[in-house]
Amino acid sequence: MKIYHVLLCLLFSVSSLSVFGQEDINNESFKFAFVPGKGEAKVIYNGKSHAFSFLLNGKAIKQPNVNGRSDNMQFFNIDSTVFQSSFVELPQPIPSGMQLSHLTDEQERTTLEGYVNYELNYMRDDLKLTLTDVKKEWKTINSKLFLVWSFEASKPKDTPETIKTFSGQIFYSTICFNLVLDLNTPIEKKDRIEPCRALLDKISGTLTTYNNQLDLKN
Repeated sequence: MKIYHVLLCLLFSVSSLSVFGQEDINNESFKFAFVPGKGEAKVIYNGKSHAFSFLLNGKAIKQPNVNGRSDNMQFFNIDSTVFQSSFVELPQPIPSGMQLSHLTDEQERTTLEGYVNYELNYMRDDLKLTLTDVKKEWKTINSKLFLVWSFEASKPKDTPETIKTFSGQIFYSTICFNLVLDLNTPIEKKDRIEPCRALLDKISGTLTTYNNQLDLKN
């Protein structure tokens, strides 16, 4: 899904600032790498001069092939849970008053709130989903700000029988350099809500950013 320039136009009206190193962050491009291990796997996104990573823990961690998957989306099976990571680039040009290396709390919140509202409207208007019980919550995990959002969803063609089947989704969204990163999982039963939140809390707590590329051999 795309974020349009209107998102960042909503952000600020501030004076121009000259920041060393801002240009290379604005134009970063990240490549995905999956490093499996026993009971733990590392997900790495390497840029030209930056990187970020997080850990997946479980007895069985697999990365299935998904038809129609976009390059910015990755899917995993962690034991019995489906997990997805995806990212969306912030629209260019980045406003001169927005320092991606030193975002203020207000800037982070405004950007993430605009992104999430855009995604919810896209689901309603373009995907024609009926969203109910939409919830949003700000969480700081390991010094990183996340907007946690969730909902239940149904389609117009759903029958009374299919509507009885619970279908929900929970997202943890945060900013990594020039991207919005989403960590999310579908929720098929209401009693899975808290286990899914606990899983995403744990993964989010391992998210680490670097001002250098990571060596995939180590």
